[in-house]
Amino acid sequence: MRENCVHRRFLDYSGAHQAKELSTAWREEITQPKVGFQIAFPPTIMTMSVTFHIPGALREFTGGNAVIEIPSSATVVGDALRELCARYPGIRDRIATEQWEMRPHINIFVGDENIRFTGGLVTPIADGTKISIVPAISGGYN
Repeated sequence: MRENCVHRRFLDYSGAHQAKELSTAWREEITQPKVGFQIAFPPTIMTMSVTFHIPGALREFTGGNAVIEIPSSATVVGDALRELCARYPGIRDRIATEQWEMRPHINIFVGDENIRFTGGLVTPIADGTKISIVPAISGGYN
């Protein structure tokens, strides 16, 4: 009987190694190719679209574009902004610090909501989200 068996080592639930004998029939079952097998594909990364509205002061870094639509796999505002800054590197230093915190004079809106009141850079976004970068304006007549 031993010549018709294959010895396999496996870990039992306690973590100890144990030898297990597999019958010849089972060995043939696991080694023979199957007809109609399925191929496992890697999971796909869902890509969505995020639209950025760029203020006039930052358009020199986006080639003059006021509206930029980029395909994105981001699920939060911070990741979408990082993807924007990867495409247009000049924007990063104007909107964020070295620690990736928004500069105090920059407001980021998702739709009509300021992210300072909706969770900051971890504010969730969905496909088709419109993100506006709005610099604060000060001064005027007293």
